[in-house]
Amino acid sequence: MNKPEFVQLVKQLGGYSTNDEATLAIDTIQKAISKTLVKGDEISLQSFGKFSTKLIKGKSGVVPGTTKTYTTQDKMAPKFTASSVLKEAVANGE
Repeated sequence: MNKPEFVQLVKQLGGYSTNDEATLAIDTIQKAISKTLVKGDEISLQSFGKFSTKLIKGKSGVVPGTTKTYTTQDKMAPKFTASSVLKEAVANGE
């Protein structure tokens, strides 16, 4: 599903009268989640899941077939853990 299709679904399910209202709702939620994760906080939505961040350790290695080496830096990455309610809904096709 691409964004225009998702906007139509949100418009229908949320009772929005225009696509612009549904797009604003989607964009606002996306910005709020991003801002919260950048601060290092978690978001836990009951019956949906938890958004958090995870530290990915840097590593060193050798490029296959060459003698070149590389090193990556530690970085934070977003993580989503689905709730059991969401997992059951997907498994049951609800």
